[in-house]
This record gives sequence, structure tokens and C-alpha cells, in this order.
Amino acid sequence: MALRAVAESGYIPQLSVRAKGERMAIFSGEFGLQFVLQAASYYTTRELADLAALGAERGFKQVWLSDSLRYRNVLSVATAVAARAPVKVGTAILVPYFRNPI
Repeated sequence: MALRAVAESGYIPQLSVRAKGERMAIFSGEFGLQFVLQAASYYTTRELADLAALGAERGFKQVWLSDSLRYRNVLSVATAVAARAPVKVGTAILVPYFRNPI
């Protein structure tokens, strides 16, 4: 309701004006994808690796995977993604108490 009132009032937010010759900051980071395994449980590990490869083709540089004790092992999926796609792979969430490091 409040947004409609603002839109109907004709209010236009003022943008800050840069001084002549002042440079704007340019983003120099990397974009990534996050696969939430409990939400993507209907994808196979191979399909997740293929999605990561597709993301790499589209310019994404990172893939983040979140851990869930009720679904597949996040480290197995991370291994498959790393083998299939030329991206950085990381765990957004990892439950270390239930994962064997060996």
C-alpha cells in the first residue's frame, strides 16, 4: 500500500551527482552460484556438476554448496563439480562433526 502511494505521488528519488572527473568504483570481484542441496535434492550429482559447468560457460567463477545431514554428502558433490567444471568450489555451510576428513 505504501509503495503505491509513493508511486502515485510522483516522488522521484534524487541521485547523488558526482563531481566532474570523479570516477565511479568498478566491481572487480567474481560472481558465483550457490547450490542448496536440500532444495535441489531432485537433481542427481551428475546434473549438479553439469549445472556448474553450464554456469562456468556463462561466466560464473565460483560454486558454493551447503551441507545438510538429511541429503547427500556435500563433499562428494563438491568433488564431482570440481572434476567437471573449471570453477572454484567451496562449502557455504559444512557440519564438521558428522564428516569424516579421511
